[in-house]
Amino acid sequence: MEETTDPFLDTHTNVQELVTVGVPEAQAEILVRQYARSIAMNSATKADIDIIHASLDEFRLETKAHIEKSRQETNAHLKTLQQETKTDIATLHTDIDKARLETTSAIETLRQETKADIAALHADIDKVRLETTSAIETLRQETKADIAALHADVDKVRLETQANIEKAKSDTIKWVAGSYVAAVVSLAGIMLAAVRLLSQG
Repeated sequence: MEETTDPFLDTHTNVQELVTVGVPEAQAEILVRQYARSIAMNSATKADIDIIHASLDEFRLETKAHIEKSRQETNAHLKTLQQETKTDIATLHTDIDKARLETTSAIETLRQETKADIAALHADIDKVRLETTSAIETLRQETKADIAALHADVDKVRLETQANIEKAKSDTIKWVAGSYVAAVVSLAGIMLAAVRLLSQG
């Protein structure tokens, strides 16, 4: 069995110690060999672990640096976004103020136009009222004149009718009187003729 100077891996001494306590030499050599292999494996595992730890430390440092870089970039982006947002908000406020002024101006213009339209409408209503009143007054005067003319015509017809009645009455009296006189004259003539006839007889 190969000997080593490592005090933890002094296989010869370890075998002798096992033999001293009653372990058969062949079995002691197997046990020591397995122990040496285990130590060697553990040593390799420790080195791997150290490499892993170093890798982890490097990864941790890289991650920390990456996080710091990302944080700085994020802060820069946030500052840029904050400035852009501030600018956008200022622009929005300007647009709102402009829209408010334009809306106020448009409302005032509409109010003035509506006021002017209402005044013009009142003027038109007054004009129509005056024209209607004038037309009604003219119609009233014309109707009054027509009624007066009608009354005059009625009075004229009444007078003419009354005159015609009086004339007819006078004509009737004259006719009756004439007829009476004619009858009396005729009767007198007859009586005179009768008297003459009687006288001759």
